[in-house]
Amino acid sequence: MVFIMFTNFINNKKYKDTLLELIYLISINALIFKFTNYSSKLILIIDFFIILLSIYDYFYNAESENKINKYMANNKSKYLVLYALAFNLIVNNFKFKGNYYMYIMPLIYLFSLFILLYLFRINIFKFNYKTSIKWIIITLLVYFSIKTTLIKTNYYNNIIDFTIVVLVGLIWNFGLEEIVFRGLSFSTLKYYKLSDVQSNILQSIIFMLAHYGTYNLRASLLTSLIGYLLGKLYTCSKSLTPSIILHGLYNYFY
Repeated sequence: MVFIMFTNFINNKKYKDTLLELIYLISINALIFKFTNYSSKLILIIDFFIILLSIYDYFYNAESENKINKYMANNKSKYLVLYALAFNLIVNNFKFKGNYYMYIMPLIYLFSLFILLYLFRINIFKFNYKTSIKWIIITLLVYFSIKTTLIKTNYYNNIIDFTIVVLVGLIWNFGLEEIVFRGLSFSTLKYYKLSDVQSNILQSIIFMLAHYGTYNLRASLLTSLIGYLLGKLYTCSKSLTPSIILHGLYNYFY
């Protein structure tokens, strides 16, 4: 009887995903604490919300797997993800002369990415961007909890500078990154019939690698954990909007 119960346990998809998620969190936390100097409070807050979202997903979001499969799962998305990863690695790791590249590279990236979207007939506007007040509140709660651990930095001279930076960031940085690394990555991974947890772990690693160069490999470990949190918001809310908001707030309001 005990053996049968144990066999049923390890064969249950939800339990296997829960165990996999636990292994990922323990591993990434161990690496972050060993190789980086990030605040333990910051890491624990991120872990706390990942666990809360996992509990919500487990008990109250039973249809998540079925609904996430509707997120345009297709095999062509992988080419966009691989292109975005390669482009970011090149830009982050090669020192181009002059500051002009900071303006030219985003334009090249956007133009080439939209050409590829057109060629592969991928319509990013088919992703779900509708969300509810509940998820906006949850997103703000996550951000303000994380904000307590961050050093306040002021990048802006006035409201005009701030507005321009946020609009550019929405197109080039956090908005586009969420569409690529959460939206298109999940589309690719769901095509191969991976679960939400499996897809989330892999996209968080891709997200980490895409930031290598902007940060060193050790510092990029935190990017993986943040990427996992953003992916968790996506799978639980079934909308890209909460992760776009959290990513933007994290980038521009600390």
